[in-house]
Amino acid sequence: METNFEMQFVSCLLKKPSLINDFDINLDWFEMDTMKSIVKAIQQSNGNDVLLTDIQKQIKDNDFFNQISLDELEVLQQQNAKSELIGLYLEQIHKNYLTEKLTFYTSEYAKTQNKKYLNIIDDLNEEMQAIDAEKDTGDIKQGYEDFVERMEGEVSPFIKTFGSFDDLLGGGLTRGSLYTIGARPAVGKSAMALSMAHEIVKRNQNVKVDYFSLEMPLDQLMIRFVSKETRIHSTHLRNPQAYPQMMTKDKKEKAVKAYERLEKLPIRFYTSEEMRKLNSIVRTIKKNAVQDNYVAIIDHALLIDAGIKADKRIQIIEITRRLKALSNALNIPIVLLTQLNRETDRSSGKPVMADLQESASFEQDSNVVALLYKEDAEDWKKLILNVAKNRDGMVGELPFKLLGQFSDFTEDFNRDIGGQK
Repeated sequence: METNFEMQFVSCLLKKPSLINDFDINLDWFEMDTMKSIVKAIQQSNGNDVLLTDIQKQIKDNDFFNQISLDELEVLQQQNAKSELIGLYLEQIHKNYLTEKLTFYTSEYAKTQNKKYLNIIDDLNEEMQAIDAEKDTGDIKQGYEDFVERMEGEVSPFIKTFGSFDDLLGGGLTRGSLYTIGARPAVGKSAMALSMAHEIVKRNQNVKVDYFSLEMPLDQLMIRFVSKETRIHSTHLRNPQAYPQMMTKDKKEKAVKAYERLEKLPIRFYTSEEMRKLNSIVRTIKKNAVQDNYVAIIDHALLIDAGIKADKRIQIIEITRRLKALSNALNIPIVLLTQLNRETDRSSGKPVMADLQESASFEQDSNVVALLYKEDAEDWKKLILNVAKNRDGMVGELPFKLLGQFSDFTEDFNRDIGGQK
């Protein structure tokens, strides 16, 4: 069957070479060398209406030993293939190629148990799913039901986080949006992200959060969470034996019960080395995401391995591009943390978007860009969240406070700094 699809596809191209421009074609998909050589020659013609003699000449220019004849090209051209089905022919060729690869790498993994094959298998399955995904027709009727539901429904389309932040955003986190939050090291962005995850599951029914921590192991994350819940100093939780007078039996029991409560929250924490890979993050989000009931938080962008051999600038471009595309495809919000340029670490004052490492990429792909900084360089408690970019709402500055010993990041209702603009 595969050979038949290849011949039918090539027959359509020989009848109308311009069809080549309608598709992204990988020559590796073709099993038959003859079919591959014809497709390559037509690609090189840029889809111009060339004669069979021109195609034959191009084939021989590419490979002197390829002795395909005009008669063979004419027979292929006259195959009973329908041009309106050319896309289906190519899809089947692509699927057959992927099926063969999946069979091979599944067998290799069964023999060796090498985890690198699992990543390849996941990528191939993802590619197969993309072929079967619903095609975008461009018809605005696709969004009609969602629009009517928004107009008439009682359920909010927003996912709530911090009250003042939600107000600035127009109601909360929204579908298909990438939120970038940047800060200098040790200012409190991880504490903000953890508190945001907690607020999300407390304030929104049935919403689940996937939290990807690329710089902090699970035990440190849980110590921060338990400290916030119990108001027990995080240093005491980290080493209770060193503080026997502070960590009494009652406090230890309180801490254990807080951890047990946290286990029941709909938050998953991913902290393994494997989760530094962009492909692993994307696959996990695709597996877990549910529209209107899901948020992914990633801490942080500069630690992600984009999976390409390129400098950091190109890697960041790839990371923000794919995460934005993912938020659109799954219709979910993604919160991405990042750091500011090192040059700004030594400076004081209010950061701006240009201080983000590879700022152009973050600015271009993010729906919202917010910058967290200390209001006073000497006061670690008073923080400002500057929403510097907001495609669908207002910008402005919001006061927050951080109690570092408890990893407690909250809105500061006792300070008025001007607010929204």
